[in-house]
Amino acid sequence: MIYTTLCLQIYEDRITYDDGNGPDSNGCGITTRNEGTACTVTFTMTEDVSDDLMVYYELNNFYQNHRRYVGSRDADQLMGKSRAESDLSLSCDPLYKNGTLLLNACWLIANSLFNDVITTSSKTLDETGIAWKSDREKKFAQVDGFKSGLKSSYSGGVCPTGYSEYDESGTAYCYMYPEDNKYQYLYESYPEVISPLDGVTNEHFIVWMRTAGLPNFRKLYGKIEGQPFSKGDTLVFNIQQNLDVNDVKGKKSIVISTVGQ
Repeated sequence: MIYTTLCLQIYEDRITYDDGNGPDSNGCGITTRNEGTACTVTFTMTEDVSDDLMVYYELNNFYQNHRRYVGSRDADQLMGKSRAESDLSLSCDPLYKNGTLLLNACWLIANSLFNDVITTSSKTLDETGIAWKSDREKKFAQVDGFKSGLKSSYSGGVCPTGYSEYDESGTAYCYMYPEDNKYQYLYESYPEVISPLDGVTNEHFIVWMRTAGLPNFRKLYGKIEGQPFSKGDTLVFNIQQNLDVNDVKGKKSIVISTVGQ
């Protein structure tokens, strides 16, 4: 679909891949959390598109604007500061623990994260620079005491005692979170989308934490830049489905648009 506004031509298209009614004939739609079920969504371009293409996920009937939901965060914890259980029980009650482990990050916004994984093999999907710079630089920081480095940089190419190993795009890293036996860190809650190297500085998480004012909203997932399309070209997205919207009678869609944030 293409339309004109303020003398600008805008291309936009949307496909709903989960309408809250369970799997369709293509396997899109889930009924339980973190199923990890694979699904494929294919767009056919109806016009030539030379501009950069923004890729959004869109949620319907998902209320991020509820008063308790909006206020459910601990700003100091998100900036990496160590917080006592008594502090978290005030700012994040009742969702500040999982069993005996304190949640980092705590409460509703962080623990309802959109964790469907969207990829495409036909074009390069850039997932960097999607969060506001002011949010990245001033509101989120790795936890105090976190350490990481290339595995090859350590003596003998071996991770030191107390460190764990993580492979990212074929490169091995060593990392260590402080008091790992006391906390459930974000990468442990959402291993599908959060790297232990990033934690709360992951841009998908930062985008999610900027709550929407309406129950129907979209958030930027990535960008396809400098890769023009011709009318009739297809753009295929592979989705690992993890966020269940059945309980809220919601819907999930992918939107492609030449309109940025």
